[in-house]
Formats: sequence, C-alpha cells, structure tokens
Amino acid sequence: MKIGLGLPNADKSVTKGRLLVDIARRAEALGFSSLATIGRVAYPNYEELVTLAAAAGATERIGLGTDILLAATREPVQLAKQAASLDQISGGRFVLGIGTGARPDDFAVTGTDFKTRGRRLDAALELMHSAWRGEPVPGTSHPVTPRPVNGRAVPLIFGGGADAVVRRVVKYGIGYTQGGGTPESLKPMMDRVNGAWTAAGRGGKPEFRALGVFRLRRREPPRGGVEPARLLRRVGTARLAGRDQDGRRSERAHQGVRGDRLRRADPFHNRAGGRAGRAAG
Repeated sequence: MKIGLGLPNADKSVTKGRLLVDIARRAEALGFSSLATIGRVAYPNYEELVTLAAAAGATERIGLGTDILLAATREPVQLAKQAASLDQISGGRFVLGIGTGARPDDFAVTGTDFKTRGRRLDAALELMHSAWRGEPVPGTSHPVTPRPVNGRAVPLIFGGGADAVVRRVVKYGIGYTQGGGTPESLKPMMDRVNGAWTAAGRGGKPEFRALGVFRLRRREPPRGGVEPARLLRRVGTARLAGRDQDGRRSERAHQGVRGDRLRRADPFHNRAGGRAGRAAG
C-alpha cells in the first residue's frame, strides 16, 4: 500500500501560498507517493488545479491528485482543458478525482443547479472524454485540449456512495476514493465496485484510495486550535512520515481490506471542508 499526503490547500491558516509548494517538495523528498487537494468553492481555499500545477513544477516524481474536485460546479470543456494541461505538464502524474458535491452553497456561488448535478456531471464526463480524444466539441471543428499523456483520457477516480458513483467508476475511472471513515466502511464499496467492474468485463483491477486523519504528536488539539502552517514550520514535515501511532494503526487497518493508497491528512486540514463532495451521487 502506498502512502500519500494531503496538501492543506483548504486550511485558513495557510496565508502564504508558497508554503504549499514547500510542503510538496518536502513530501517528495520524504518518499510520499502522492499529494492530494480538497475541493470546495464557497470557501477560501487555494484552488486545487492551480495548487497542483505549482506542485508539479516544484517536483519530479510524486503523484498529484484532486480528492476531490466538484466537477458539476465547473464548465466541462474548460475543466477538460485544465486537467489535460496538468496531466501533460506533470508528465502523467495527475489523477483527477471527481465528486458531485453535497453542499448547496458551492453551487449557488457558481450559478449552477444543485438538484441536477448528477445528470450534468454525466453529460460533462461524455463531453470531456470527447475533448480528450481530440474530437471537436460543439462550437468548433478543431480539438480543444492537449492530448493526455496516455493518449486516451486523464485518469479519473470518483468519490461518493451512490449507485451512480459505481457506474461512473466502471465506465470512466481507474478507481474509487473514500473521503474519510474506517477501513470497515470502505470494504462494502470495494465489493460493489469490484463486482460491477468484473460484470462490465473491464480488465485489470480498480484502484482504491482512502483518506486517513492523523494527529501531529498531540493527544488533542489545544483549545482554539493550532495553525497548521506554524506547526509544520516548527515540527517539520518529517513528523508526517508515518511515525505517529494513529497513522500506523490506520495503515495496518487499510492494508487489511487491501486498499491501494492511503492519503494522510492532519485533523485541521480535514475540518476545513474535506467531506464536501462525497455524499451525493
């Protein structure tokens, strides 16, 4: 099982964006497998694709991913162009994690309809894949995005628990991501995805990712909280390299259900809206 690190792009205490680039460099040096961002719109987070593009330019090997991005709040052709650009700029290290979203305010501020988000996401996925294949989209007779590194599509993973999520994983994705919870709660979704994957005749196996929250050597956050930016500068990213007891227990438990990747995030980062996009299909 591979261990990744959550970039604190949704933490209000990160007032200097260059800290995210520094964390990306140090995470790669420490051997983490990947970096992932949290996606919100109606929240003062650093935008995910911009953050990961900066991380891509500062690193060479570490994987990059959105976990997750609220695709139904975005214009699909522009999203396809952005994702394909990041895929190419990173040398194929990027995985686009997608969810429908569960917070109405993320849709209200973008002028998109909350109730039709699932249907619109399905239509957007079709349009994005057409663009990635180099096919013209409505309004032009020319390709509109760079071709993805693999020549077919930007790799996708999906979060959520609805039947529609399983269908999207099987039709478009390389796997599934769990936005928090226990390994025991991941196992039923793994069974559903694996069953649908096999029934559809897809080759290979789907990839499973999960978010595990850990503490930075503190029993409980002090009253009023601790600013992660200050805490990271003080203790250093080396403290995030799998040495805490909570993290080791989480790793062993996820290995027990045969997960592929575990993304570790501090509790302050998760509290900033980490489950925003996973509840709905």
